[in-house]
Amino acid sequence: MTSDNHRTIIAIIPAYNEAGTVADIIRRTLPHVSKVIVVDDASTDATAQVARTAGATVYQEPINRGYNSVLNTGFTLAKQMDADIIITIDADGEHRPEDIPNMLEPIRAGRADLTVGARSSFPQLAEYIYSFYSRLRFGIIDPLCGFKAYTRKVIEQSERFDTRRSAGTEMTFTAIHRGFRAQNVPIPFLIRQNDTSRYYSRRFYGNIKILRAMFSIMFATLGPRKSKNG
Repeated sequence: MTSDNHRTIIAIIPAYNEAGTVADIIRRTLPHVSKVIVVDDASTDATAQVARTAGATVYQEPINRGYNSVLNTGFTLAKQMDADIIITIDADGEHRPEDIPNMLEPIRAGRADLTVGARSSFPQLAEYIYSFYSRLRFGIIDPLCGFKAYTRKVIEQSERFDTRRSAGTEMTFTAIHRGFRAQNVPIPFLIRQNDTSRYYSRRFYGNIKILRAMFSIMFATLGPRKSKNG
């Protein structure tokens, strides 16, 4: 466990039916953060019990709410715990907890207010389209990557993680639009260990959801970007 020079670093792990993978992710995450919060999206398996045993603080949603709502819950809990930095990481093995120091380094060095994992390739066509727009508009390579880190200042100026069903990108793009500094952090592209619990499938409907999210965030961030944060 690390306090990062007295800064509280909290990792949020959204999880739905990830009993087979979540314990390993928690154990590998704990050495790099102050605390791990698992938000269990009303799993029908033993995800919550396994996560508690592995050392996480667990919040169980009463009904299945979906990825964005789960992360909204996680951010609310982390803010209540006085987090200075919040990291989001998936429960299914798509992200390596060992890359957390790389995600934190630009923030620790004062070069960034938030960092975004950048995979080398994407599983869906819509992700390439979203990436193209995101690079041009915000300089972000992989907006849909669930592996991100945010400073408290970014968190405090965002009412919620996601209010527009933007596939987890609203906080990132809104922060950049307001003048916060973001940095891409290269991470490997890994195949998910449990493909049955994807929030965005690789089928046609998943691509439609991503494109709809992109247009939603485009309208939310119209107008000139600020040159510096307040």
